[in-house]
Amino acid sequence: GGVEGLVYSPAVLGRLDIHYSSPRHRVEARQTVTIAALLGDGPVPLDWDAGFELALDPAQLMDRPPAGAQFHPLPPAAGRAAAFRGWEKSLRTWVRQRRPLTLLASKRYQVSSQPGETEDLFRGRLGQVMREKRDLAVEGLRRKYEPRFGVLRNRLLRAEQAVSREQQQVDARKADTAISLGSALLGAFLGRKTVSAGTTRRVGGALKSAGRLHKEKMDVVRARETVAAVQADLAELEARFAADLAGIEGALDPGSVALDTLLVKAKAADITPEIFGLVWLPFRRGSDGSLQADWG
Repeated sequence: GGVEGLVYSPAVLGRLDIHYSSPRHRVEARQTVTIAALLGDGPVPLDWDAGFELALDPAQLMDRPPAGAQFHPLPPAAGRAAAFRGWEKSLRTWVRQRRPLTLLASKRYQVSSQPGETEDLFRGRLGQVMREKRDLAVEGLRRKYEPRFGVLRNRLLRAEQAVSREQQQVDARKADTAISLGSALLGAFLGRKTVSAGTTRRVGGALKSAGRLHKEKMDVVRARETVAAVQADLAELEARFAADLAGIEGALDPGSVALDTLLVKAKAADITPEIFGLVWLPFRRGSDGSLQADWG
């Protein structure tokens, strides 16, 4: 745009190398930023809160302005070297306090974003972390429940074996009772007028066998009740395991995870000025008399 309406204003510029470090959050990052603030005539000639960042390549800085450009007056404070030392110190303080590295973090999964990583990319990476933690949680859940399942399965196996054993005893007792009773009745009905003592004993033995058969049938009933009770305990444990597993699986949506803002502040010793000093920034005066930045 030539020099028509070109006005240079004095400013202080600092180009800083900033090292952000947080071992707790496993963050190590470096940034180079250029910050400038205009100089004024008031009681506070320089205010970094009113400053701004510049996307500046040091090669863009010129030794002299174009011929014919206008300049705003230089405030008296800019003529003192001590003022620049104070401004440099205050810039470091300002950067430490006002320009932290802003990251996203999940406290639950103990992971934070990387410098420059967008929220979408971070949530994608968070999803992988969640799946890995899910797999570990599922494995831990299986280890927790497996001994309980083992106890109940062994108990069920013993109960089923008891049913089989008791049923075999009942079947054998049925046969013995039938033979004993049949033999006793056969002796009693062979046409004898009197029942011998042997026949009486056989009938008594058959009746006792029938009594034992009833008892053993009841043993089968109780054994089956034990099987049913163990099966109910096993079903209840399986339901609890399924509910706990569903709780783990249900928390797998990285989009639903609440994220916190993590602020990592640089230490004073980790802020190193590469360039610091007085610069003249170009502005262009518009038709209405207002000044607009003429860089960028």
